[in-house]
Amino acid sequence: MSSAKEPVTRRFGNGLTVLIKEDKSHPVVSLQYWVGTGSMNEGHWQGSGLSHLLEHLVFKGTAHFSGQELARKVQERGGHWNAYTSVNRTVYYIDGPAESWQIFLNLLTELVFFPTFPEDEMEREKEVVRREMAMYADDPDSVAYQLLMQTLYLKHPRRWPVLGERAAFDCLTRQDVLDYHASRYVPNNVVLSIAGDVDAAEILSHLELLVEDLKSRPLNREPIPHEPHQFGSRRVRKEFAVPYSKLHLAWRLPCSAHPDTPALSALSSILGGGRSARFYEKFHDRLGLVYSIEVHSNQSETDEGAFTISMDVDRAQRDKVRDLVLQELRNLAEEDFTEDLKRVCKQTRVSRLRRRSSASGVASEMGADWFGSRNLNLSSEWQEAIERVTTEDLHRVCSTWLSSPNVTEVSLDPPGSNAGDEERASASAGTALSEHVLGNGMKVVIREDHRLPLAYACMAFKAGCRAENEHDAGVTDLMSECLLKGTSTRSAADIARFLEDIGGAINTSTGNNSLSVGCQVLAEDLDAGLELMADVVMNPSFPEDAFLREKESFVADAEEDMEDPLSVAFRQERKVAYGHVSYGNSPSGTPESLSSLTVQDIKKQYERIICASNAVICISGDVRKEEVLPLLEKHLGGMRAGTPPALTPTPALRAGREVAVLDKQQAVLVVGVPGVDVASPEMAQALLFQSWCSDMAGPVFTNIREEAGLAYYASSSLFIGMDAGGICFYLGTSPEQLEEAGRRLEKTLEMIDEQGMTEEELERTRAAALSSRLLAMQSNGTLCQMLALDILFGLPLEAFEQQTDAIRNMDLARMNAFIRKVLDPAQPRSWSIVRPPAGE
Repeated sequence: MSSAKEPVTRRFGNGLTVLIKEDKSHPVVSLQYWVGTGSMNEGHWQGSGLSHLLEHLVFKGTAHFSGQELARKVQERGGHWNAYTSVNRTVYYIDGPAESWQIFLNLLTELVFFPTFPEDEMEREKEVVRREMAMYADDPDSVAYQLLMQTLYLKHPRRWPVLGERAAFDCLTRQDVLDYHASRYVPNNVVLSIAGDVDAAEILSHLELLVEDLKSRPLNREPIPHEPHQFGSRRVRKEFAVPYSKLHLAWRLPCSAHPDTPALSALSSILGGGRSARFYEKFHDRLGLVYSIEVHSNQSETDEGAFTISMDVDRAQRDKVRDLVLQELRNLAEEDFTEDLKRVCKQTRVSRLRRRSSASGVASEMGADWFGSRNLNLSSEWQEAIERVTTEDLHRVCSTWLSSPNVTEVSLDPPGSNAGDEERASASAGTALSEHVLGNGMKVVIREDHRLPLAYACMAFKAGCRAENEHDAGVTDLMSECLLKGTSTRSAADIARFLEDIGGAINTSTGNNSLSVGCQVLAEDLDAGLELMADVVMNPSFPEDAFLREKESFVADAEEDMEDPLSVAFRQERKVAYGHVSYGNSPSGTPESLSSLTVQDIKKQYERIICASNAVICISGDVRKEEVLPLLEKHLGGMRAGTPPALTPTPALRAGREVAVLDKQQAVLVVGVPGVDVASPEMAQALLFQSWCSDMAGPVFTNIREEAGLAYYASSSLFIGMDAGGICFYLGTSPEQLEEAGRRLEKTLEMIDEQGMTEEELERTRAAALSSRLLAMQSNGTLCQMLALDILFGLPLEAFEQQTDAIRNMDLARMNAFIRKVLDPAQPRSWSIVRPPAGE
């Protein structure tokens, strides 16, 4: 919007303040009533969410219009209306064509000053708010923020959620709403801000008639409790269904009138105001220690605010990242911010210009400026104040307001991750786990286990199905095999001879989600093993003749797969479930996709996948981290940082049924249902359910194979992806029994859904699952790969232990709730059938 005229300001006799900015550049208008009340002004209703409930209820009817009439009149005039409640204000607005300003003003004035709060709408709207509360209670960001507020403030009403606490909210009555409206929605506590293609004189004349009967009333000013000085730091942990920790560090700040406010705002922008900010660039881009990091300085016009650093970080890295961030704050005293401040000045100016490009933005700016300071020049003066901030100012406010002794720290952490001491030991006695990051951003896990003088290394990269398409499916698998066929300085024979000389082994493996390179050597030969591993990963030569040999072998294997009924059935189920993208394609490819590949294709895939930012390396065995880290920097520190590959999102599992005809004697049936992804809080349930259904004493085998004799085999499999998952039930039978076996499988799933597990079945399945995990922990090689993949997929270092604890503590109610969810008949099911030609 242009700024052709200065704003018109008028205060009526009843105390209502009106701000009008005429702008003829577009035929639109924005009308906004700013009411000076919010969740911190609720007095003896404090913490109930009364302000927010009232905001909902005013839309249900006024003295002259029902709620439906209000909505219809706004809509038919092309208006867009809404409202929001914060800690110290409630704002109602309508944006729309300027020609309708009069009806918009009539309706908005009715809404704010003359609502009727219909009795029959009270409980209905309270239920809407309860659903809103439930939504926020499920949202980890909201839960983490509220935990921060309740830790930062012990007495101040900012500690209460705007929606209120459920117990206090449930006690609210219609009379409470009426009384609160009468005490706070008085004209002398309201500002009307209007911007757009309007005539100020016409508006003022019309408004005077609208509010002539609206009298000034005493404003009920409930005293706001003073927050006492904070002595020392505060720390609170809370476990929640999140795959990683949500960490907040906060410091209390003075009100926005304090002279340090511009410098604090500039500092927050410099440190965490975007992807080019210092903290984001260092902790996300360079070190790869956080998934996100933001810094905010929020200060109130009337009382204190907070400086907050918010991070999403792996639980295992949480405390390390906290210490690094606090150290970085201490180091700021030596930094020069001249260039940063130039950037902040420009960003502030651009932000204001963008805001003022619409009538809504102009009206909002006027309302906020007047509401906070009674100064319509506040925004322009703020720009000037930002431009006066110096490096020395930033040094001063950092040391004055952001001292470590007064930090408030809260974190929302994955379930079970805070049990025991902060420094957690591995589940196996005599082992220790630690996480690190190389200079190029590669994540490192070191597991010390001194039982045997062996060392294992596993380097994992995100890859697999989501990094391929139907035309190049299998390219990662083929590329991984070719990694071992030679480097710029070694032939395949040289690699084999080197390993034989030190008694070592190296291998590659791929799957739905990753590519891994593993190495096993004597602990005394770890340096040599890592040097070879780095050479294989960083300097592959991909010789043409070796590529052609491997490609021929891969095509032959795929062709053999296409003659196996069970393999064909599972491949077909993928297509039914996910189509031709992501996990719809097999990681081993098809004869067609593999045949089309060239050596240039695998080189291109190598460049996409192999980089430090897409890698995790785990070292496990008879090693010491202080010796391992220099070796890793020496051999792998030169790997390019790169950018992780863009991975194709996986669509939701689709319902469908496909039949393939294969000239074989047996028939196979596979049915898939939605499962869990790698970060699911229901992973333990999925593992137990799979163990139960695949066991020879489980319901699938027992009902279909043992009791009915309808199949050669009957079992289940669990597929876990990065953003999707599924559970497949399958059987092999004769063509003559295929239909009956299919019906029996459906009835078996229906029975499992209805009956669930018994306590005895859960205990038996739990014992088998825990035993399997115990056996797996014997192998350092297995654990090494598992740890690398866990960190690669964003899980905490203790994920295996957490899953084990969750299995150990699983109760029947949660187990059966999961079973009912995945086997709900309303869930999509993907059916795949392979049978011989008709008549055979």
